Amino acid sequence: MKKTTTRISIKLFSMLLILVMALASPIHASAAQDFNDLQHVFESVRQEIEQAASLMIIEGFGDGTFRPSEPVTVQQAVTMFLRATGIPVEWTTAMQTGVENNFIQDGLVANAPMSRIKAAELIANALAHFGIDEALQESEANDLLAPFTDIDELTDAQRNSLAVTIKSGIFRGMNETTMNPNGIVNRSQMASLAVRLQQTIPLNAQEQADWEAAMNRSLDWIRSEITPGPLVGSVGGEWAVLALARANRIAADDPWLQTWFADLEELLLEVHTLTEQGFDINHPPSVGTFPSELRRWTDFQRVSLALGALGIDASNDNGYDLTAIYQTFTPSAQRHALNQTIIADAFALIALDARNVSGDQDDFIQSILESQRVDGTWSLSPARATSALDVDVTAMVLQSIAPYYRHGDAHIDAAVGRALDWLRNQTFSDSESTAQMIVALTALGDAFADEAAYYVNHLLQWHDSTSGAFRQRASSGPVNMMATEQASYALVAYWRLVNDMAPLYDMSDVAQ
Repeated sequence: MKKTTTRISIKLFSMLLILVMALASPIHASAAQDFNDLQHVFESVRQEIEQAASLMIIEGFGDGTFRPSEPVTVQQAVTMFLRATGIPVEWTTAMQTGVENNFIQDGLVANAPMSRIKAAELIANALAHFGIDEALQESEANDLLAPFTDIDELTDAQRNSLAVTIKSGIFRGMNETTMNPNGIVNRSQMASLAVRLQQTIPLNAQEQADWEAAMNRSLDWIRSEITPGPLVGSVGGEWAVLALARANRIAADDPWLQTWFADLEELLLEVHTLTEQGFDINHPPSVGTFPSELRRWTDFQRVSLALGALGIDASNDNGYDLTAIYQTFTPSAQRHALNQTIIADAFALIALDARNVSGDQDDFIQSILESQRVDGTWSLSPARATSALDVDVTAMVLQSIAPYYRHGDAHIDAAVGRALDWLRNQTFSDSESTAQMIVALTALGDAFADEAAYYVNHLLQWHDSTSGAFRQRASSGPVNMMATEQASYALVAYWRLVNDMAPLYDMSDVAQ
């Protein structure tokens, strides 16, 4: 049964590019208990602050405070309301984005305090933007406003906006008779208003159609571009097979796969022949001993996942055991240089767990936990300072331990938390890193569906509506196969999540 998803707010990437407050450097906090100054806030408001923080509509400060009584400026309010409704926004262009989407009129002073009546007008405009038009009769508006004794100076347009927001359940008076329309909105009030707005606007059907259409068109493009069929390899090979198979678009008997099966059989025979001649694939005398498409642990892991997606046992594929090379844990220092990366450990765990193959999972997990850096990252080069290059790696390693999250191991739970905290504060500036974050969040399960949706929307900026493929970085650059494969299987992972299907790398649902 398909899940219903709450309206997602602004894409996480855009939100984390900016500083929300002018006087301090806020940090993301996923729960209100992270804030140390909410002791005197009403419980209902505290819960709304918690939700606003978890949706990354609003953020706390580096000293652990939320500062609930601090006033909000027009620019801050516009940014947060745009985030709450899922419209892409950057701090430097928030006012212009608000004007373009008819949330505000041009000419507002960005750093002016945000009054309550201006906030009501902005909310009413946002509701109208999404087709939620209350179309109040004057008599109904008067009835809604009758209890309040301090709104006589409002214009008819302001009264209507206020009535619309009251009827929607978003806006409330200070008490039963006082609205205080010229009062300044503070941060706790802003969090409450933004959360209520986010809850009022349902998931846009067109938005859902957009990502599903992008998924289907990218899968179509992959199949049409890889002709006559895929070959074993990291591009135009296993990831394409995995994406299409997990989308239920191909099965093992699909003629399109004949080239891939033939190529795999030839490569496995070559590996077998070299092994019979006394060569050890784990310690080849040179990197050229074994075929380039099938010499690394990650090559065998990638093929195992594609076979598993097709319902084929990688531990016995026509007499070959593709899992043997990575099934047993070997300390990194004792491996060939090709297999000394954290990705080899991560995908060993993923590939073994995909079809529930018995191996040294515990040792791989321990290696992964020990390799995590203090800041929450994993890196291909642990000695190098943390950088944006670690986004993809950290997200992929997170995918490997996601199935163990919240299953009673406090060390794994803590590692996941640290990784998420770091990832949430990174700039996702290309389709591939965004795709890996989507796969990680979908692997963590239902509780992360809304957050995964942030990144799904963010990913679509690299979708080429003409071809159906994806670009890697520039929004107007050329499309390419690697970016399209990663984007497509990420969208498939999200599609499986919202349709209550097994995660991307959990092949337990595939008949063998």
